[in-house]
Amino acid sequence: MNLLKYQILVLMDKYHKVTEVAQALNMKQPTVSFHMKSMEKEMQTPLFHAARGRILLTEAARKLLPYARQILSLETAAMQALADHAGRAGKRIRIAADVVPGSYIVPGWVTEYTKINPGTYILLEIHPADTINRLLQEGEIDFAFVHDPLLSDSITCHPVFRDEMGLITSASHSLRLDGLSLKETLLHEAFVISSSPSFLHSYAKTWFERSSISMASVNVVLESGSLEAVKHAVSAGSMISFFPACGIRGQEEGLVWHALPGTRPAFYEIYMMHGNHPLSESKEAFKSFILGQTGQTMGN
Repeated sequence: MNLLKYQILVLMDKYHKVTEVAQALNMKQPTVSFHMKSMEKEMQTPLFHAARGRILLTEAARKLLPYARQILSLETAAMQALADHAGRAGKRIRIAADVVPGSYIVPGWVTEYTKINPGTYILLEIHPADTINRLLQEGEIDFAFVHDPLLSDSITCHPVFRDEMGLITSASHSLRLDGLSLKETLLHEAFVISSSPSFLHSYAKTWFERSSISMASVNVVLESGSLEAVKHAVSAGSMISFFPACGIRGQEEGLVWHALPGTRPAFYEIYMMHGNHPLSESKEAFKSFILGQTGQTMGN
């Protein structure tokens, strides 16, 4: 099949409407319908079926779908490699990151990289992990930075950053985590929790469970999807929150970071992911740069 047919298959899985697929491809509806029938004839099996006004993929089409995405991703990488070679738009890199690395880790790396690679244009988007995984599989981004890597034969994963999780309080708040009853201490505190779904929300829930504290018994007074809103709420009152050490710059924010109680530091890791296919020259250079930072950030 030609690339256009693979594009129609991928877009139909996204939009479920011939009209919207035609619009996305700047084509007429009858042309899209013609190619859909041609695909089924070529593959000798039904690939599409209508249900309640939507076009859905058959089981056979769903088996073909990941290969179609990979073929389109390879085509994009090939064209990007040619653009690199020709000196046109070859330094455009698309990145998606979870909220912690996207807010506190990746921007610093990007700044340093662009200093030594002038002319590079980098697009950084912040998304939940599920969205990042989908964008990477569909070839919509070049690199992803997440806490929980996607396990797939089509994805390459590298650990690139290690940090410690802790609790933050205002500078005037007297939090004692070395008392005899940690559970009693925390049940008397007011918490700000990052909204679900997020790494910080999952981390807090898991930590409470491991400490034999029911999440339902915790006095959560505020949930927010903004890390800066979480910090502002904590610094303005007597609340506390789980927060990564990399997100706290010191006393100038009116915050104090406390290590979580336990015999060992509460480390967590950030992973870089990219498609398991040849990278263009500029993207290979970016990957090498990030991996070069790993020795400085994974030594804890």
